[in-house]
Amino acid sequence: MDFFVGEGLNSNTKLYRYMDVESFISFIETGKILFTNVNLWDDEWEVILSKLPTENDKGELVYPLYSFHEYIFGQSWSLKQESDAMWRIYSQSKTGIRIATSVEKFKMIKGIKQCHVEKVVYFESVDQLLELSSAHSSLFKDALFKRNVFDHECEVRVLTHGDFLDHFESAWSHVSLPVDISKFIEGITLDPRAGDWFVDAISKYCGRIGLVTKPIKSNLYEPDPHLKLGLARKWVPVKDK
Repeated sequence: MDFFVGEGLNSNTKLYRYMDVESFISFIETGKILFTNVNLWDDEWEVILSKLPTENDKGELVYPLYSFHEYIFGQSWSLKQESDAMWRIYSQSKTGIRIATSVEKFKMIKGIKQCHVEKVVYFESVDQLLELSSAHSSLFKDALFKRNVFDHECEVRVLTHGDFLDHFESAWSHVSLPVDISKFIEGITLDPRAGDWFVDAISKYCGRIGLVTKPIKSNLYEPDPHLKLGLARKWVPVKDK
């Protein structure tokens, strides 16, 4: 596999993916990473520069019959190890899970000839988007720009293309590629609001299927953090002048 790591990342950079429990179980049971056609993501600004028409000499807007972006597939990860916003977005039932891995682990994906792991670049205006795009050299650059209203995600994208897959059909909206789950996952963290029953259930599930990584509960909302830090007030007498 040809493996490309973007600027600001290296092979040891830790990445995190927040997901609901259903997606976690699907990932474990299938042993496959799910890539989605980027054109199906909710934000209509995705790959916007690749979607632009060209004005011909008659003043008519002409759209290309084919564009590289049509068959870009990706999966989103985050540099955020802990985030209140991410938990609330991806774990609305308080049963979300965050898995951790390293950039180099994406080399383990099978059935793929080329893979890019690159940071998303956030922009504030169209002018800034055009400026940033002109200075970016990645093959997948049009799939790496996002409006700054999403910058809380600190997103990193794992990207490939239909042309880089061992087997691909143009009608596919998703691509599932196998990976060794036990080696790929480096950490499993549960929603900080999760009930004890959920922590117990996921721990038993992971143990039963033989995962070496043991789930832990996020301590984002740890009760009485002052006790752990040894913080306390102390009254002292005020001396008369």
